[in-house]
Amino acid sequence: MDSHIIPACLESLFTSNLPPLDSEAAHLRHLLAAAAAGLNQVDSRIGALHEELAQLLTQRDDLVASMERYQAVLSPVRRIPPEVLCQILEWIPPSFQLVQYQDVQRPPWQIAHICRSWRETAIACPSLWTCLDIVHMDSSFFPTSDILEAQLARTASAPLRIDFELSSQSLGAASAWDSLLPLSHRWKSLHIQCSNPEAVANLLDRLQAAKGHLPLLEKVDFVMEEASASVDHDCDFLSTALRLREVHLTSSTFDEYSPVLAIPWAQLTSYRGVMPPARQLDNLRDCPNLIDCAIGYDEDPADQALATTVVLPLVRRLHVEHVGILAHMTAQSLQTLLIPSAASHAHILVTFLQRSSCQLNTLVITKCFDLDGIIAVLTNCTTLEHLILQIQSVGSVDIDGLVSLLSALSVSIASTNTNICPNLASIALGFIHQAESPVWGEALLRMLESRSQPQQRLRSACFFTAAFGQGKAFPTELKDRIQGLENRDQLDIQYLDEAEGVKFMAGLRP
Repeated sequence: MDSHIIPACLESLFTSNLPPLDSEAAHLRHLLAAAAAGLNQVDSRIGALHEELAQLLTQRDDLVASMERYQAVLSPVRRIPPEVLCQILEWIPPSFQLVQYQDVQRPPWQIAHICRSWRETAIACPSLWTCLDIVHMDSSFFPTSDILEAQLARTASAPLRIDFELSSQSLGAASAWDSLLPLSHRWKSLHIQCSNPEAVANLLDRLQAAKGHLPLLEKVDFVMEEASASVDHDCDFLSTALRLREVHLTSSTFDEYSPVLAIPWAQLTSYRGVMPPARQLDNLRDCPNLIDCAIGYDEDPADQALATTVVLPLVRRLHVEHVGILAHMTAQSLQTLLIPSAASHAHILVTFLQRSSCQLNTLVITKCFDLDGIIAVLTNCTTLEHLILQIQSVGSVDIDGLVSLLSALSVSIASTNTNICPNLASIALGFIHQAESPVWGEALLRMLESRSQPQQRLRSACFFTAAFGQGKAFPTELKDRIQGLENRDQLDIQYLDEAEGVKFMAGLRP
């Protein structure tokens, strides 16, 4: 009898509190002993199975480890020729962080510590070491002299890309230039950011030694704070750089005044700088080959009597910090124009577009105040395909202006001759302040609906908040109604939050 099966004669004892008879008690003790013996057998089997399972798991781990080792040996990366591996490694960004000047645990140094073959490949690949990030901030600097010398040795004779950030006249900075200047014949690009006036003067003195020894130099970025830019210094080390094509003398936000340098303007294809308007125009007149141009000024061009008129025959992308300068420019090949505002100077922009007779493809206007003036400008942009407007303020005062702008952008199938920007394929609208008004929302819907018809070319629209801490979320009800157009007409609609909007606008700067 199985010990877990209760005999019929004992079932009543389990449904009452009656004591068992002596014969029943003896029977129960026999059953208890049998159950205990069975439990011991089961426990023994469980223990044996646990031991066997542990052994099997250990064997499994050993097999997995063996498979990984075998797979590693068979990995395709082992069969990549060194020259191909070198090209792949060149795509790894330096990931430089200013908070860790002494850190060599970053590319390309980190690559040389992965395995012996990768180290041999990395060290034998000069182009992997040609990007020299040199930072001297007060008492902290990277790389140290020995690290810089080691990296330079690994570049062999490859062209060098130098990124130098300097805030003081440290001995380390002087030592770095002592190593770099004899190699000026290998410089391909030079980026210098400096914020110390004395350091600037010393640096320009040192760079004069490179004059006549820059046969490969193609790009120069020289960014310094306004206080540093006032240094009166005659520096012409770039004047004989025959391959120089790109010169950027301020950051993309035009925050820094440009230093006065002798530059071979006639050979430039890209230029960015902040100078007085008259000097800008004088320089641009000597730049017949410019393709990409971004200019800022320390004074309003509209307040000055500028007699110079400049023709830029090849410029395709133009960024000006004030529309007034366009009264003295012509750019017949212009495709992309970025301006901060057309307020009170819309007529200058209109005249510029008419005089240039260009096939403008993209127009970016930030800080839009004069929305009526924007309408006048867009009327003269018959070839425009991409429009980006950052509306400075949408409050109760200028709701009517926004409604007028959106209504003007709406198209009519019946009267195609009166439509502005008939070839518009994408539009992006950013708002600094955004009023909760159904009026402009209705105007926006009408514009999108008219532009999304099959015979129209609008395929995408983007709405974003253009400043941190000042914008509101795009109205949910309006977004839902636009979603209907997106589903029906296959429009690509994007909504960017504050961080995304600021990043989007920053990405438009040259």
